[in-house]
Amino acid sequence: MHESRWVSRQWLKDSHDANKIGFAASARDLAKFGLLILANGTWDGHAIIKKPKFLFEALEPSQDLNPNYGFLWWLNTKNRNPYVPKDSVWALGYLNRIVLIIPSKRFVCVRIGNKAEKNFRRKFSKLFNAVLPN
Repeated sequence: MHESRWVSRQWLKDSHDANKIGFAASARDLAKFGLLILANGTWDGHAIIKKPKFLFEALEPSQDLNPNYGFLWWLNTKNRNPYVPKDSVWALGYLNRIVLIIPSKRFVCVRIGNKAEKNFRRKFSKLFNAVLPN
């Protein structure tokens, strides 16, 4: 990933905003990140994520309050989103930036840009019935 960096979010003036620093990345770098996760933490035959057990745990429910939440990943384990396969995992960021990984389809999709419209993720998910083979 060569087009990514940590940035100050100086425009967040309210002291209650939790993330005064954010991660800025290009669509290409986010797609590479998704491919790394899809490949179980390996890239070009090299283990990038040295503890595969951590990656496995990150993509499983992390607590009982919401079984669709892992370690900073949103899961579809309870099939809450009927428009994507049950094994789908989402990294969600500021302004509805998305890295969607669907292991059963060997599929990674990225969305960057300005703030998305209301219910965007649901509309975004509906596209997959049209593009992904069953």
